[in-house]
Amino acid sequence: MTRTRVVVQSRLNSSRLPGKALMTIAGMPLIELVARRASRDGHEVIVATSEEQYDTRIVDHLHRVGIPAMRGSLDDVLGRFVAATQDLDDDDRVVRLTGDNPVGDSSLIDELIEAMDEGGFEYGRNDVSRMPEGLGCEVFRVRDLRRAAAQTDELYDREHVTPWLRRNVSTLDYVPKDNPGDPERFRCTVDVLSDYDRVCRLFADKSDPVSVPWVDLINEIGGSAFTAGPSVPRRDDSELDQSVMILGGQAFAGPQAPSSTEIRAMLATAVNRGVNHVEVGRGDHNAEEILHKCGEPQLTQRLHFISRLREIRTNDPRLAAATVEAQLERSFAELGRRKASAVLMANVDEAHSADGTGWHDCATTASRERWAGSGSTSSPSKSCAALWS
Repeated sequence: MTRTRVVVQSRLNSSRLPGKALMTIAGMPLIELVARRASRDGHEVIVATSEEQYDTRIVDHLHRVGIPAMRGSLDDVLGRFVAATQDLDDDDRVVRLTGDNPVGDSSLIDELIEAMDEGGFEYGRNDVSRMPEGLGCEVFRVRDLRRAAAQTDELYDREHVTPWLRRNVSTLDYVPKDNPGDPERFRCTVDVLSDYDRVCRLFADKSDPVSVPWVDLINEIGGSAFTAGPSVPRRDDSELDQSVMILGGQAFAGPQAPSSTEIRAMLATAVNRGVNHVEVGRGDHNAEEILHKCGEPQLTQRLHFISRLREIRTNDPRLAAATVEAQLERSFAELGRRKASAVLMANVDEAHSADGTGWHDCATTASRERWAGSGSTSSPSKSCAALWS
């Protein structure tokens, strides 16, 4: 009889939320909740952690509550999976989960396995490009896991376990039938502290946090900007209605400037009301830096940025080009981004100054996919004239 073993990888040295594996959710550590939800319908489960001293705490806790655990290399996670399944036959199945996704459960695993069997696929995964982050799951045969370990020495392959499989065996990118769509809105992983707070609230009123179906949990997500994206329907890109929040100006200077908490609340309200772009300018009293420091990832990753340049104030073509490039690089650095949706020049005259060098430099860099377009902050008629020229 074919066995299915769920291997949950976990460690305490998360860069963004250290120690999260043992942070309490619904009365138990996160890693315990993940393991129990994955195994509730009879699948074998084992937690695979590292040999680092700090991960002894994970193993000690799991042993106390009767959940199997093993240890292996911190960086060679592929080798860890091979060791965690060494007693299985080649035809047995392995399910790969990560220990920061408590919403997924055994029914999510079973649906993926059934779809793989129907299509005859050797490897399957939930397609997180089309479904919420936090519902990831991968399934493959032990034989292919062992083949991967024997065939690749690439550090990337060893750390991320399955890249070799995706390159060498038949692959299914699956979307569950109850997928809510809108991956950004229904995010349910635990990556940073605000994620942890959100998931704690999600499970807080559940009398049986292990048995509650993933579909029920995902249906509760989305009513708040801190759990998701806009709670109103997204505007079609063809509409001309404004959906831009302008961040900066004198309000961000001096003692009257809003606090970090107030800025986060502003962003949350804006997202809840359908705003999907934030305009920030180089002259707006450190607005870019403030936004980068104060914005929660769950909010800022759902907002696109429009970068407004300062006046160039030169007719020297080379200096104009250098000024534009320097402003943009500084904007990207302070925003913590490498791309903006659009770049605005101060006015149409700026676009034409220095023989149009600044405008041309924007267009050239846009062609390298650093942003989607260019424009000016002048009146619509002047902007249209500039675009026509």
